[in-house]
Amino acid sequence: MDRYSIGLDFGTESGRALLVNVGTGEELGSVERRYRDGVITEYLPGTNCRLDPQWALQNPENYLDVMFSAIPELLSKSGVSRSHIISLGVAFTSCTVLPVDSSGTPLCLIDEFRDHPHSWVKLWKHHAAIEEAEIMERLLRQQDPHWLARYGHHVSVEWLWPKLLEVLQEDPVIFSATDRFVEAADWIVYQLTGQWSRNIGGAGFKAFFQDDLPPVESIFAAQFPQLAHVTETKLRGPVVSIATSVGQIRPGIARSIGLSTDTVVAAGMIDAHAAVLGSRGIGSDTMTLVMGTSTCHLVLHDRLTETEGIFGVVKDGLIPGQFAYEAGQPAVGDLLAWVVGLQPANRDGDPYEELENETALMAPGQSGLLCMDWWNGNRSVLGDESLSGAVLGLRLNTSVADVYRGAMESTAFGTRRIIQAFEEAGIGCEHLVAGGGLPYKSTVLMQIYADVTGRKIEVASSRQSTALGAAVAAAVAAGPKLGGYTNISDAVRAMVPAAPHTVIPNPEAHRTYDQLYQHYMRVHDWLGRMEPQIMHDLLSIRQGTIRRKSVR
Repeated sequence: MDRYSIGLDFGTESGRALLVNVGTGEELGSVERRYRDGVITEYLPGTNCRLDPQWALQNPENYLDVMFSAIPELLSKSGVSRSHIISLGVAFTSCTVLPVDSSGTPLCLIDEFRDHPHSWVKLWKHHAAIEEAEIMERLLRQQDPHWLARYGHHVSVEWLWPKLLEVLQEDPVIFSATDRFVEAADWIVYQLTGQWSRNIGGAGFKAFFQDDLPPVESIFAAQFPQLAHVTETKLRGPVVSIATSVGQIRPGIARSIGLSTDTVVAAGMIDAHAAVLGSRGIGSDTMTLVMGTSTCHLVLHDRLTETEGIFGVVKDGLIPGQFAYEAGQPAVGDLLAWVVGLQPANRDGDPYEELENETALMAPGQSGLLCMDWWNGNRSVLGDESLSGAVLGLRLNTSVADVYRGAMESTAFGTRRIIQAFEEAGIGCEHLVAGGGLPYKSTVLMQIYADVTGRKIEVASSRQSTALGAAVAAAVAAGPKLGGYTNISDAVRAMVPAAPHTVIPNPEAHRTYDQLYQHYMRVHDWLGRMEPQIMHDLLSIRQGTIRRKSVR
């Protein structure tokens, strides 16, 4: 009798459910749901509360809408009996975090807190806690630099601790009312099972969990006493590895989504980490590019090393016995979508398709532009969220297609810089595997990446690599007695087909991009290292102007 696993993938704009045959890896169908409230950047839903710049929130009810509607539709379409579904896995954007009360209810869903912005889900790209991140980075640098070495010598505004400190400093009422401050992935797992856990990816990469270093909270508590026991209180819960069973689906939820109470629920996962499994990117000297709204670069290595550009390194963070290394770019798909939006709204045809077709006819460097891919700050290797995008070479005859091509090339240069940093540290990245949504959406982009890096790129077999990876982890959580697997490697080999397509670099294009990359690095180091204050001041002045206007 065939057995099946469901992978839930909660992305930035939408969520999806995928049904997979555990024995063969066959995908029987998927259902996607866009979040009704999307990314909340201006007003809190149902209120007149206006948000400051750099805020990015979400409504947790949208996540439940995905779960309660997508899974029943998926089962209905597939015709698979619920008794044959052995497990369910959850992958989520990270660090997407929310405050909940003692019953697990998000504070934003409680009437008395609804108009408090800090009661809502803070999306991974909520960048309002820049000051808090800088304070925490300074404290770590002064008191225990070993911590920073594990995180590229930087504290990101996107991580849990700056967001938690932001709540403490700006809304003590919400901080006091918060029973737990949790990753959204762990909240969904709790909704399904009634059991709290902290996934190793969220805890290790985004919340300073390292089992061989002393608790980080003691360092922060020197300046903020309210944080002295936060790990034991608001962040409490066992830290669990991926592919671990947290429990089974509780009866009320099982009835609502059409699954059996025997269905095993795996620990939550960071979406990009799930995509590594779903892209078959677990080999040695392999870097997986998980390309979507942002790009996450993940490498597995057998030893610990510390270098610039690493966004985090966690032992057993993905595969037991290995160190998982992460770097990333916070604007890739977002950046390309921004360029598409520059075209007149009244044009006929699909604006994205038109730009893709125009760009496909262009040679490397033909746009005459050199761009810095920092529209949403720089994650790796500079670790500076206050940097901004830059475009050099604009002329009166520059077209939107030129900008689109320049933006594509800039993100490829950014990835090459990350590869360079890893290899300088002795971490091999000879093999590149690409997963996520972008590799299937733009063949032009993937050719540019191959040409810029000078490497072959294997494109993952599944367009749903994140959801597939969540299903793979869930099959391991179920174990062989239920029809699953003993370990992750066996599950990946059985459930994830080899890459059907490899993008080959063009040697002539690579030579041209070598020249352009040298110029990219000159501008990168000038604006990113020698004179970053230029962009910092531009951002500060802009935010101050917007705040003054909103007050008036």
